[in-house]
Amino acid sequence: MSGGPILEETLWNRLKDVNLVRGLDHPVFGDVKKLFQEFVRQGYLHQEKLPNSTPAQFEYKWGARSYLEVSKIQMLKTVSQLHEYNDVSMWKSQYQEAVQEDNTAST
Repeated sequence: MSGGPILEETLWNRLKDVNLVRGLDHPVFGDVKKLFQEFVRQGYLHQEKLPNSTPAQFEYKWGARSYLEVSKIQMLKTVSQLHEYNDVSMWKSQYQEAVQEDNTAST
């Protein structure tokens, strides 16, 4: 939802808000860290090590496969449901970006 790359630590902090906790099995997703590794392996997420970081720090970006297969508006709806929001337009900048991308893709 950040609109760009997200630091790994920030990602985990945000995922805690929806009960996805690193190191704990989720009843639906299982080991969430392994799930993210699988998303990276399949190209849905891109993981990049930040230069000169000790200990190693990573950031995540939308992967090439996500651009091809995942609608940002649908992802926004899913995230809204996880946060128990009924109106996706409350995510103002993300909603505008998603609508613009969907309009561009359909023309």
